[in-house]
Amino acid sequence: MKTTAATRNASRRSDTSPSVGHADPGVEGFRGTVRGASDVKGEDGTWGSAGNVLPDDPQWWAGGHGLHSTPRDYIRFERALLRGGELDGVRILRPETVDAAFSDQLNGVPMPTEIVTADPAITDTLKLGEGWTWGYGLLLNTRDIPGARRAWTGAWAGLLNTHFFIDRTSGVCASIYTNSLPFIPEHEAWKLYQDFEGALYDAL
Repeated sequence: MKTTAATRNASRRSDTSPSVGHADPGVEGFRGTVRGASDVKGEDGTWGSAGNVLPDDPQWWAGGHGLHSTPRDYIRFERALLRGGELDGVRILRPETVDAAFSDQLNGVPMPTEIVTADPAITDTLKLGEGWTWGYGLLLNTRDIPGARRAWTGAWAGLLNTHFFIDRTSGVCASIYTNSLPFIPEHEAWKLYQDFEGALYDAL
């Protein structure tokens, strides 16, 4: 079957989103609301608009971006994963599916400890260190992080410095949202992530 913009958008408006109380997130309907909303730091250190970061009529629809919704909807999906695929009496995923998402899907193949940036204006180098792997759509830490997430927490981040993690051992999930570039600069967004996580676990 040929995938078109219409079928791609329809597939994103799947039964999973409304069933956990989402406000029908999609691609095209929210496109105009983000125009000019993303900020980028210039060489002089000042912030300015990056303009419309997604094309209005793309030639192809990427699976890794393009879905627009709200932080409130996003955290509901995280809570469903935290609860093994169910929220408010509605199940969207089987428990074994969620367990697989939070399991090592590299089968012991080591992750790179560092992924060097190919475009410093867009992203900083990702410096993970030892003890990480991939689940299904989730970056997993295989060791407890002192004062922070426990082993086998699932996390992901968006290009404009949004970040979430789901710690099933501690029973918490959390998100932080910005709308800025470059991605994960070490002393800005990356530090903000760490400070936010540390404050959360200090409060538990």
